[in-house]
Amino acid sequence: MPQPLVFPVEGIDRSMTLEQYLRRFRNVSRRTLVRLKRIPGGICCNGVPARTVDPVSAGDCITLTEPAAEHTLPPLTTCTVPILQETASWILYDKPDGMPVHPSHGHRTDTLGNVFAAAHPELPFRPVYRLDRDTSGICLAAKSAYSAAFLQGRVEKTYLALVCGTLQESGTISAPIGRADGSVIRRCVRQDGKSSVTHYRPLRQDGTYTLVELTLETGRTHQIRVHMASLGYPLAGDTLYGGSTAHFFPNLSYWFDLHNRLLISPYRKAHILPGTHAPHRQPRFRVSHTPNSLGQSHLLRYKPSSLYSNRHGLYRLP
Repeated sequence: MPQPLVFPVEGIDRSMTLEQYLRRFRNVSRRTLVRLKRIPGGICCNGVPARTVDPVSAGDCITLTEPAAEHTLPPLTTCTVPILQETASWILYDKPDGMPVHPSHGHRTDTLGNVFAAAHPELPFRPVYRLDRDTSGICLAAKSAYSAAFLQGRVEKTYLALVCGTLQESGTISAPIGRADGSVIRRCVRQDGKSSVTHYRPLRQDGTYTLVELTLETGRTHQIRVHMASLGYPLAGDTLYGGSTAHFFPNLSYWFDLHNRLLISPYRKAHILPGTHAPHRQPRFRVSHTPNSLGQSHLLRYKPSSLYSNRHGLYRLP
């Protein structure tokens, strides 16, 4: 069975109904409550089954229990993915490149979801966002429907990419992206595409490549690859969009290494997820990690001798 969600009733000075408290102070959706009240023992107060109209007061303890998942993914036990941090509510994976997040045609049993299923066979896989198969970095998965809904919109993602050429200035690319004519894989900038916005900032150059930090307002397929190529700075090694392979194996080593910050802001103490321990006086809660796939964990500190790595070697940036 999934681990119950426990909510101590606090921060109120008058009695209110259980539903009013959970929706107003704990961000539990009405849909979740409707689903749980149909399950025996799904909603309890002080260890006793409760109705959503029952009154609660400060000092009470509400417990929500999700049923076990009816359909989970086949477990993948032949490989492991590093876990950066785990609580009762969520898990942070350091996803390697080459591993899909979700099962799809040709990848039914070798995904991050299958790795999750091996560790948590009783839970459905709920990634808060998706990473492309060839993107390495932090991937956040929720352990309950409540946690997944809570975390949506509260995650900041920052990407690193090595692009061809010398990019000097920061900027924003606002250009719609759609599928290229005659291809099921390639995307391109086109007027009838979907709105897409990418912000970029060069970090360092060596005359051949530029290390760029990127943030996205949208999450289109191949967005970074398409936008940077449209600007004239394709990702190194990305032959699909014109990237140079001078120092990289083609089709294997283009990199957007993800540096994520889990950001929950603003919040009151009552809004912190179960299993997340953070001082309530701080304005936000962050989890940060530098992906090992960059070769040197100090790259994000922009030291002069930093290395940019790929699976087949290292490229040194000055």
